[in-house]
Amino acid sequence: MTENIGGEVFVRIIPLPMRVGAVVLPNDDGTYDVYISSHLDQKQREQKLAHELRHVAGQHFYRELDVTVAEDEANAEKAPPRRGRKER
Repeated sequence: MTENIGGEVFVRIIPLPMRVGAVVLPNDDGTYDVYISSHLDQKQREQKLAHELRHVAGQHFYRELDVTVAEDEANAEKAPPRRGRKER
């Protein structure tokens, strides 16, 4: 299942390893693919989606952050302020 939410994020529900709930990947065109485990129930999927969207909102792919800082931000209830996109 693929769903486009908000024009720049595509969500896919797919089988993932049991220890992986979800991942988000940036695309060259500025969009993002979020992959969520089909093994999760609806509430868990929504929680994982919210977490991955906080990575997007926090520009974690374009900031030089330690992974623990990025995860702490993504685990926060409120997303960090969106910052200007860093050129690659």
